[in-house]
Amino acid sequence: MTAIVFWVIVPRIHDLARGALILAILGAVAIIVFWLGIPVILAGAAALLAFEARGRGMGATAASAVLVIAAVTTVGAIVLAFVG
Repeated sequence: MTAIVFWVIVPRIHDLARGALILAILGAVAIIVFWLGIPVILAGAAALLAFEARGRGMGATAASAVLVIAAVTTVGAIVLAFVG
């Protein structure tokens, strides 16, 4: 799954801010199946795109929102992994 997201999906995203937001939302929704590790993968990809969008001066507000969603998703998945 990680290879598919980072080597196939992420390089094909042209609108970085929108792609980051979509991946972040998918990661947050995927928290339902946190034990598969999907939320953290999608959150990582969203963060990567958000930082790239920020670096290019595209959608700084959206990038900040994406980073918050990605962080909350990652923390939530980690907490759920330990608490179950």
